[in-house]
Order: sequence, then C-alpha cells, then structure tokens
Amino acid sequence: MNVEVRSTGSTRWSKRAISIMIGYPPPSKLEMNDLSDLFDGNMLNITLDTIIPSATFGPTKFPGIALWRNLVRLTDQSLREYGLARKELGLWIGSGHNSMDRYFRAVDSLEQSVVAAHRAILMAKGLKKKRLGRGSALPTRNRIRLVREMRDIIIHTDDRLAGMTSTRGGRVIVPLSAQEAAMLRPLDDRVELGAHQLKYADLAACIKNLYTIIETVRGAPSK
Repeated sequence: MNVEVRSTGSTRWSKRAISIMIGYPPPSKLEMNDLSDLFDGNMLNITLDTIIPSATFGPTKFPGIALWRNLVRLTDQSLREYGLARKELGLWIGSGHNSMDRYFRAVDSLEQSVVAAHRAILMAKGLKKKRLGRGSALPTRNRIRLVREMRDIIIHTDDRLAGMTSTRGGRVIVPLSAQEAAMLRPLDDRVELGAHQLKYADLAACIKNLYTIIETVRGAPSK
C-alpha cells in the first residue's frame, strides 16, 4: 500500500529536526541573484527565425547550427531551472523551512541548472571558435572552472559514493567521505556538494554571459 505524505501549513518542524532531515543547518536567508528579467524561451525565437526568409541569425550549416541550437536550448533550460530553484528556496525559507517538498524541488532544479549551464558553455566555446558571437564574452575562466567542477561532482556522485577511484578526462574522481555533502546543499549564497562550492552569483553570471552571446548572434539588444 502506497501512502502519500504531504507537508501542510499545519506541519511545524524545529530547526534541529530540519537539520537532521536535510543533513545540515538550513540557510537563514537567500542571496540568489534575480534573473527574472531574462527571457527563458529563446528556443522559440530561433525556431520562428527559421521560417522567416529574411532571417539570417546564427549558423545554417552543420555542425555550427547544432552548436547554436543547443546553446540556446540549454541556456533556456539553465535559466528556467535557476528561476524555479530561486522561487522554491524563497518559499521554503519563508515557510520557516517547513514545506520540505519545496526544498527538494529546489535541489533538483539547481542540479539541472548547473549541468545545463556547463553544457551550454561548451556549445558557446564551439561557436566562438567559428567566430560567432563576437562582441560578447564567454564567462571568466574561473567561473567556467567552478561550474565545471560542480557539474562533474553532480554527475559522478554515484561513483564517489560507491567508493570508486578513477580518472576521467584527466581528473581524478575520489570517494566521498562521511564529512562531505553527499547531496547538493543550498546555502545562503551558494551551493555545495562534496568539497566543492559554487556561488549563486557565479552561476547567474555564467547564465547572463550565455544569454548575451545568444542576443549578440541574433542581433537583438542584450539585457
């Protein structure tokens, strides 16, 4: 027999109970950049561009067109999931940390946002090599590194929890210890997983850089 459990407005957990449930003291505030002024449906725009005879936005031949479309789609995804995470975390903290379903939805969305941002950065690098998007900049090397490292540990948490030690892409994957975060942890101004941390400000800056590249290629005003 399956039993569905929902947290309700009448459910009230102590901070100690919440800390036990999520594995660490909950954040007391949310310092997460607001990106709601950015449009998360640019994939629709470039799809419509293809049916307008005068439209010349972006590359038209493979593999450039594949890089371009994936850049737009993945940036949309990263931006959309970032916004969802920000909304859910804000509501979770505002509820006194008692709406636990919102917490786990935020964790899911943050993971998706990081992974999509990393993939979008790779697409943007490919386009830059083809001299597209000139006039707009990639994220800084340090921010690219931080996003890549967080993406890597998200993807390889299963290996690390299984105690596997291996080398992938020239980087060593070592087992997680009992003292490290084994699931993505949203904090006041950053997320952490294992020994790695990524500030919301750095993730947001990467998304904005990717967005500006898209707007530059389309010839639209950047935001």
